Amino acid sequence: MSLERKAGIARAAGAALGAALALVSCGGGGSGGGGEGGGPAAGEPPPGGGPAAGVASKKARLKFRGGDRLVTDLAEGLGLPRAEVCNELGAYDCSVVHKVVLGGVEPYRSTIYEPVPRRAVPSALAVDRLALAACDRRARLDFEAPSSALVFGELAADPQLGDAAVGAVAARLYERLLRRAPNDGERAALAGFARELAAELGAEAPRRFATLGCFAVATTAEALFY
Repeated sequence: MSLERKAGIARAAGAALGAALALVSCGGGGSGGGGEGGGPAAGEPPPGGGPAAGVASKKARLKFRGGDRLVTDLAEGLGLPRAEVCNELGAYDCSVVHKVVLGGVEPYRSTIYEPVPRRAVPSALAVDRLALAACDRRARLDFEAPSSALVFGELAADPQLGDAAVGAVAARLYERLLRRAPNDGERAALAGFARELAAELGAEAPRRFATLGCFAVATTAEALFY
């Protein structure tokens, strides 16, 4: 994958997340009902398998988790001390540094007494920073000590990035970060991404897939909103 393509993907992802955050902060959103034109109805499994759809919200309004909840979820899901999830310059907690753009307030030092009414590009960048740092930290720990790996043990033991290793790690990421099993489409998406990395990066692919596969799951709408 060329640097230009990676940069394009990153820009597109940042813009999409920024738009989603802005929409949610304004209370926007489409109809929450299932059925015709709106996905599977409540209680029916989505295409490709997976858990059945839940009961649709009457208000159809999502709320951004915010920095504190996001850091807590990443710490618990990836088995990291909260202080190790993300640090700027190796010393400052990212959730504190980016507190305002993540929906918090800072009355004492910045006289910001209410959350900003709309999220923008800096919000998306801060979310990406937190998730990428946490995933990279977990991957580094697991690849340095494969025998005691918590999440990526199969990848550390399989330099070929085989289907079995990718499938096991994909299931574990969804279970730990989203508290559910992945459906067939989600498994296939991660498997396809793993094959692309293996073709381009060779021996470096398992380590890179650990970080970026984790990042992909940790920054889904399901992970960021409730």
